Amino acid sequence: MTQFRTIIRIVGLLLLIPIGQLYADIQIRITPLLNVTQSYEDNIDLEKNNTKSDYIVVVSPGIKLLASTKSSRLKLDYSPGFSFYAKYNEYNTVRHRAGLDYFYRWNQKVQLNVRDQYYRTEDYFELPQDAVISGTKIRKGRNTVDSNEAVASVDYRFGPEDKFTLGYRHRLLRNQDPRYNDAEEHGPFAEFDYWMSKRQGIRLGYLYIRGTYDTREDQPLTLNTDDYDGHRADARYMFRFSPQTSVYTRYAYSTRNFDRVSSEDYHVHEAAFGIDHAVSRRASLFAEGGYFWKEREQAPKDRVEGYLAGAGWNQRFEHGTLQLGVQHGWDDGLLEEEVRGFTRYWSYQARVSRQLSRHTEAYAGGLMRTNDYELKEDETVAQAGVGISARLKEWLYMTLGVDHRRLISDNPDNEYQDNRVFLLLSAEATRPYMFGTKVHGNSP
Repeated sequence: MTQFRTIIRIVGLLLLIPIGQLYADIQIRITPLLNVTQSYEDNIDLEKNNTKSDYIVVVSPGIKLLASTKSSRLKLDYSPGFSFYAKYNEYNTVRHRAGLDYFYRWNQKVQLNVRDQYYRTEDYFELPQDAVISGTKIRKGRNTVDSNEAVASVDYRFGPEDKFTLGYRHRLLRNQDPRYNDAEEHGPFAEFDYWMSKRQGIRLGYLYIRGTYDTREDQPLTLNTDDYDGHRADARYMFRFSPQTSVYTRYAYSTRNFDRVSSEDYHVHEAAFGIDHAVSRRASLFAEGGYFWKEREQAPKDRVEGYLAGAGWNQRFEHGTLQLGVQHGWDDGLLEEEVRGFTRYWSYQARVSRQLSRHTEAYAGGLMRTNDYELKEDETVAQAGVGISARLKEWLYMTLGVDHRRLISDNPDNEYQDNRVFLLLSAEATRPYMFGTKVHGNSP
């Protein structure tokens, strides 16, 4: 609960910032909620053999708080989750989910932003999933993991689209499973957007990362457990043909310098060209193509080359939505339980939703990622799900769904598949408790 206590301290500090007028024009909204999830899962430990199935109930009361003034807004949400396993009750635990989103506007040009998201869960798939960011997600077992990501930044606007941002990012991963390392990374970042005219603009960025691992004494030192420093600098030139269409070209340079295994230090160059286009008021697309090359800093200076590719389509229909995406590139997955190292990947995402009636919606979606590793066996992770959501009452919602997860690996011992059927009931107060009398632009 250390991370949650940290969030509370941050909130206290944030509330002191606008002290001169905070209580003069503040409006506070508090909304209680309750989620109850009932699910059946046929492979709770994500094992290839000797799989275990169970019926799981998670009861999650929660609260959402919104406090706003003329110059600030604070959003807080917190939900503990009491999980109960029918057969394997040694997995019974309390999950936690907390979020913070805050801004304070000193004047029309300067704004402070703070965001924090904290999770504690024994079900790793409860963490945010994304085909590009999530990596392999091959964690097995039901030991608890803590995940926290916090970002604080200050924006300075000096034009309609011109902005300078200076910030700091911190990510944390803590595992109760001794098979996986605890990890932490943090560092400052800066971004600069400047438009020379309505058509031409540039974007510059810099990021520093310091990554550390809490490695067990009996575990040998490898590239996968060595602390590191990372730098990334990027530049982008943008040209706007019209309000609907713009193109860009970009270049990025990244480095990884390890504390003790310095022979593995490397740098990566990226160069790419892309386009963003609004096809209509309801449809948009983007596409990017480019090239990257990676080199070791020391001999033998091995070189790894590949191409960059990405495309996406988003569309809103009269009674539904469609989202498609594909991406090919590289990352290194250094803040994960089983560190992947330099990885070339393909990722795919798709989701479609359809409104069946005024209060009922059906959805289907999936994501898949194929990883080409340098340090371990290649793998493909896939997830898919279908479901239906309905508003039963003004304050009560229901979702019934089926999820499938699968890992395909060059090492057959790592493979697994898992199926889950779930029913989610969500209740949320339609009339939040309100304090204060002022209504202003930061109110909902």
